[in-house]
Amino acid sequence: MNDNKDFFQESKYIIVQDDRFFIDICSSGCGSGCSYCYAPKHNEKQYLLNLEQIKSICEYIKNRYDCHQKIISLCPNTEPLKSKQSISLVLYIIDFFRKQDCYIQISTKEIIPSYFLDEIKHISNSKIYINISIPMITNSDVVEPNAATYSDRFNNFKLINYYSDINFCLYIKPLIQNQQDQETYINNINFYNISKVIIGPTFDKNAEIPCISLYNKNDANKILQTQSDYMDRFIKLLRSKTKAQVYGSSVCVIYNDFKDHCVLKLSQFIKSTCEDCGLLEECNYEKF
Repeated sequence: MNDNKDFFQESKYIIVQDDRFFIDICSSGCGSGCSYCYAPKHNEKQYLLNLEQIKSICEYIKNRYDCHQKIISLCPNTEPLKSKQSISLVLYIIDFFRKQDCYIQISTKEIIPSYFLDEIKHISNSKIYINISIPMITNSDVVEPNAATYSDRFNNFKLINYYSDINFCLYIKPLIQNQQDQETYINNINFYNISKVIIGPTFDKNAEIPCISLYNKNDANKILQTQSDYMDRFIKLLRSKTKAQVYGSSVCVIYNDFKDHCVLKLSQFIKSTCEDCGLLEECNYEKF
């Protein structure tokens, strides 16, 4: 087991970082085929693990770690809601870690089926975060050929009022520079009354395989610094044109809602990222 301060990889399907666990449900493949993706074989069909394998992964984590109030992130290398089979595995993980009092993150580029939300509604306790990923508008049908259309993904936000115990966030990661898209984002955030937006930098996919390197803090911080100017401008634009809170990481949203301290302190790289966070004073950074 390779251990250091930032991360270690326990197996092919588990990544442990600080108080966060990343769990994969696939041996390989995704099916969405996004050209910017860092995951290996992302344009190939999903090859899902079976339920017994998923159970063993969950038990492995529970038996080795204090899972209380930890973050479970699904799934770093694949699309969690691609099929009924993948959804079934995700539901098992949600139910398992709900009993461990964890926060659950799901990032998706698919149309979210109502039966999935109905299943998790009664167990969520406001600790489930669904990040609807829309990193681009222009040419999304070409760059993300097998994902749901960006308009269908925005339509997921219609569900906000029906599932108030589930947290829906707009996930603009990677943030791809295109001024044409800015007005579309602003119009949709206002139209759907989206309250939380998460942005993130563009990663060099050649440098980010395997995906564990994506979560190396030193590497990620360097990338944040190189893209800080245009990310800062976009954050300020969203705040000026919408009522949404804007964050620099999906983890920031959970910290703001439930935690009493922050381990990221992203405002040292992009000052505007932390302005909407209630933990800003704890970080000893001034609002800008």
